[in-house]
Amino acid sequence: MNKKIPLSVGAIAFLVLAFFIGLGGYFILYPKVQSLLKPTRNAITIERRSVKPGIVAEVVFAKSIDLQTSKPLVLSSTFVKTDEDIYMVLTLNNVSVGTRIEFVRYRNSKYVDHGSVEIVKPKAQYTNINWMAKPPLGKRPAGEYLIKVYTNGKLETASSYTVT
Repeated sequence: MNKKIPLSVGAIAFLVLAFFIGLGGYFILYPKVQSLLKPTRNAITIERRSVKPGIVAEVVFAKSIDLQTSKPLVLSSTFVKTDEDIYMVLTLNNVSVGTRIEFVRYRNSKYVDHGSVEIVKPKAQYTNINWMAKPPLGKRPAGEYLIKVYTNGKLETASSYTVT
């Protein structure tokens, strides 16, 4: 003879709770596991950031430039403390208006300054950044200067010049 064992309210509550915990665990964990298996938008963005944009074709330094076009006139990678201007001239590839080109400058491996320029002319071939000697002494510190160039926050290139 089979005896039916009555389930107590506590046992029923336990089974219902276990069911919902299991079901809830599925809905909580399944999306997380799936997101680990599929590339996310952020992963794709990070991967694209590691690729050079290719907007800056060349970086040269100059003592003078054509002020209308930014084309370098007197090239140099060595300057003296009393040179009035040091121009970093960037030759550009297919740059669009609104592109931001940033730089970070170091002297003897120590941070000096940073800045940026925004492209405002369509089909610009050159742009420049000018470091003028500051009064009252009109002398710049000697050393090896390294400039890292970024386009819209992405590293393009690094170049250097010397002040003796």
